[in-house]
Amino acid sequence: MWLLSIYNIQPHRLVFGLLQDLEDPNVKKDWIIEKTKEVIKNHLSTVQQVAGLLGENAAFTDTTLKSVIEVYNKNKDII
Repeated sequence: MWLLSIYNIQPHRLVFGLLQDLEDPNVKKDWIIEKTKEVIKNHLSTVQQVAGLLGENAAFTDTTLKSVIEVYNKNKDII
């Protein structure tokens, strides 16, 4: 199995291609490490996005429910 990597040196003018034999133990090891790092980076990015959304939602929920309680407490004698 072969791995082809193409790098853009000058857009629309010059590219660099690298062909590597994945049967070579060193190439295979480097490829596995690179792909593993890529998966970890992607996973952490997703986790950070989810955590941010959960935090925003928790803040919104807290603020909204506190305002509902405040309005209810001010008007409970009227209701």
